[in-house]
Amino acid sequence: MGLNKASLIFIIGISYNIFYKVVYAVFPLVGKHIYLNSVLSILWLVASFTIILFAYFFLKEFPILSGQIKISLICMIVFTSIIIITKLPFGFLNNAEFTKRILFNLARILNSLSVLFFLSEFYKLLSEDIYALKLPVNVAIFGYGLGLLLKVIGSIFFSRFLISEVANGSSHFFQIASFLIVMVTNIAIMNFLIRFRKIKDYNLIK
Repeated sequence: MGLNKASLIFIIGISYNIFYKVVYAVFPLVGKHIYLNSVLSILWLVASFTIILFAYFFLKEFPILSGQIKISLICMIVFTSIIIITKLPFGFLNNAEFTKRILFNLARILNSLSVLFFLSEFYKLLSEDIYALKLPVNVAIFGYGLGLLLKVIGSIFFSRFLISEVANGSSHFFQIASFLIVMVTNIAIMNFLIRFRKIKDYNLIK
């Protein structure tokens, strides 16, 4: 496997992530169906692993790697791994649901920050005439930035709930906004990856 194939697998993973988000948004009762929910969640874990594959092969094969890009890719691998681990049904974590949720939310924020940093650094590599790549990367940067802001706000709501044990009604607005931003961002990432796979010589993007 190489970077080109890893990018294709990542596209498939993102496609499933979009499907997963839509299913739970349109059919919220799916979460109450034990077996269906388990299957969809396992597939989500597999889809999440595709970002690790992409980051690994990007590190391995991409010829133009600055120190900042390397750090962001390594962080993507580490934080995505933590996200996956916190969702695995380990027996010794069954009684640590609170800790898992905090770790999961923290890893999601840090992972989004890592992806945002990677996209920003990659954008700097692109020459002015590669508009086909710059546009989707630009949209993805904007989407990840907004998504990161909403994740932080969501974590604040969660913290307030833990302290006061009173749910904040306005959190529903952020759930809807987060869903829309995730959709746009994932589509932008897919668009970027589709165009990225067409590049035969990575040295030509600079």
